[in-house]
Amino acid sequence: MDSECPDECSDSDSVPDMHNLELLCAVAEASRQKHDQVSHKAVCEVEVQCSPCVVSRHSGSDYWTSCFTGYDSVKSCASAVKDLCGVTMDVFALLLSVLTARAERSCDPPLWDKLLLFLMKLKLGISYSSLAVLFSVSRTTASRHFNSILRSLRTATQKWIYRPPASVIKARLPDSFKLHYPRCSMIIDCTEVRTEQPSTVEQQRALYSHYKETYTAKFLVAITPCGTICFHSKAYGGRCSDAFITVNSGFLDLVEPGTSNHLSADIAELNRKTKRVGCINTFESASKVK
Repeated sequence: MDSECPDECSDSDSVPDMHNLELLCAVAEASRQKHDQVSHKAVCEVEVQCSPCVVSRHSGSDYWTSCFTGYDSVKSCASAVKDLCGVTMDVFALLLSVLTARAERSCDPPLWDKLLLFLMKLKLGISYSSLAVLFSVSRTTASRHFNSILRSLRTATQKWIYRPPASVIKARLPDSFKLHYPRCSMIIDCTEVRTEQPSTVEQQRALYSHYKETYTAKFLVAITPCGTICFHSKAYGGRCSDAFITVNSGFLDLVEPGTSNHLSADIAELNRKTKRVGCINTFESASKVK
């Protein structure tokens, strides 16, 4: 009987050892899971896994990554405004100041983005579809913004074009004009702009220019010798002659017959310093046109 006791005691002692082993395994597993959770939290806190780095040797740093966001993309770069719009920052600010801040829709872009779109269309001549992509709007919305700014600027700036007094023109006469054309006060020329082919025969007949051999709209423009636009006519069809537009546009009302003021009718000849067209007396030119 005494010899069997040690065996029974050893069996009873082995049971607690198995429980202890299972307990130790459970504690180790819990500790491992807790460590993994802490490590994942630390990774998120340093924004390594939550915000992966997008810098690579192909894209460069984030500073080099750019996207077009309208006026905000060019407002700090005067050369960019000049290249895209054809105007300086001062002129852009001047045009912006005369526009009325009136939103046609609540979702419309800011006024400065509309003006930027308008000037880019004039300077670059890109399509409304391209402008729609750049400004994140539809093609019809880009067209609507352009026409809206066009109407507003026409109303706000229609009195900006006027003929300065003769004394002002003479005081600002360039040196080359003082030497070759001292009495020249205005330079006139008819400018033609190509148009699409009209849909009706009557419109085609009115707009077709035999000189350009296409459909055009014509304008009479007068500038002072220093380069300031002092007169512009309404639009005429390409079929109209320069002489007819000169009389019909009311340009002759700006000059006084019999005065000593002179004008040149061809700036290209003026630049070549020839007198084939030269400076002609205003009174004489008016009588010849009539």
